[in-house]
Amino acid sequence: MKQIFSALLLLCICQFSIAQDFLTPIEALSGKTQTQVTTVDGKTIYGKITYYTLEARGLGNFRIKDSATDEVVKFTPENVKTVRVKMDFANRMETIEKTSMLKLLKSKSKSKEVSGREYITFDQVTYPEKKDKILLLQLLNPDFSSKIQVYEHRVGGKSSTSILGIETELNEATSFIIVIDGVSSFVEKKKYKTDYFDKIFASCPELMAMPEKEVSFSDFAKHVSIFEKCK
Repeated sequence: MKQIFSALLLLCICQFSIAQDFLTPIEALSGKTQTQVTTVDGKTIYGKITYYTLEARGLGNFRIKDSATDEVVKFTPENVKTVRVKMDFANRMETIEKTSMLKLLKSKSKSKEVSGREYITFDQVTYPEKKDKILLLQLLNPDFSSKIQVYEHRVGGKSSTSILGIETELNEATSFIIVIDGVSSFVEKKKYKTDYFDKIFASCPELMAMPEKEVSFSDFAKHVSIFEKCK
């Protein structure tokens, strides 16, 4: 509780910023806020979640009560294109608890996320290297995703680091699933500098000219943001 109040205080006084960051993956979905479901055949349904499973590989089967008909509609990842669940107060508290104090201080985008993020978005994604495995994964870069969509990889592992006992990176992801031109693949921390960076960003001169010391997995969001604007 003390951490929550401290973080809120920091959000109020924080006025400086760094590059764009990924959104915090949310674990619990509200059954009280509006949910929008777009199916693969183009239908859009609005309602509230009555049941869902958040599995190791993403959002599983779920049901919503249709606002127009009051009927409970069942969905599976295979028949859903996109799900958008409106954030509630508990989701904002979850965001704070999952974010290190240092990141809240230095990242204006993280501060804005706590107060201004409206939706949790899941998209249908084919699991990399398994065309028959259809998933609903949480989109982490909705504001800069026209070229690269970055998704939570729930089974990819987490890591935390600290300096003098102060956590600088709290439960940070060690891998993501990305989609470029409709093709999904993994991006892993251990191979980011030696393998993934050049493959993903080869067409962007600004990133290719970046000093090697700035090519770090911890800056992946920054690199995706730069690539978004690269011509």
